[in-house]
Amino acid sequence: MTLPRVDVPTYELTLPSQDLKVKFRPFLVREEKILFIAQETGDNKQIVEAIREIINACTFNVLKVDLLPIFDIEYIFLQLRAKSVSEISKFKTICPDDGKTYVETEVDLTKIEVQVDDSHTNKIILDEKRNLGVVLGYPTLKNYDYGKGKIDTQQLKNFS
Repeated sequence: MTLPRVDVPTYELTLPSQDLKVKFRPFLVREEKILFIAQETGDNKQIVEAIREIINACTFNVLKVDLLPIFDIEYIFLQLRAKSVSEISKFKTICPDDGKTYVETEVDLTKIEVQVDDSHTNKIILDEKRNLGVVLGYPTLKNYDYGKGKIDTQQLKNFS
């Protein structure tokens, strides 16, 4: 006799960078524990590895997480958090009037979207007469410097 299988709901999101639809499930206790353990260490590398592992598991391993732009990863993780914990996130912000008072704020995570300007392009023209320019790629986890918590420019130079 086999154990009963517990099915979890699945949802769909659209990756902002590619207009690609991706199915995902909420993270489970196991994934939440991985995230808490990584957070307790305070090590950026372990936190990013935990996020990578959780996104892979919750999107059924269909994405190449290392190659996704950072803003896609942030968007996916927000959607995972919304469906796993709560769609409303409460936090305190500093009031812009006096810069001292903290005000409790609520944000509906399902309403957050990546905004792209219509004139946005990844092409930089260096010389119009010669039709010379460069096409840039978005920063990804592949070229993320874990120790510093920022993009490693040396890896960007070597990025192909």
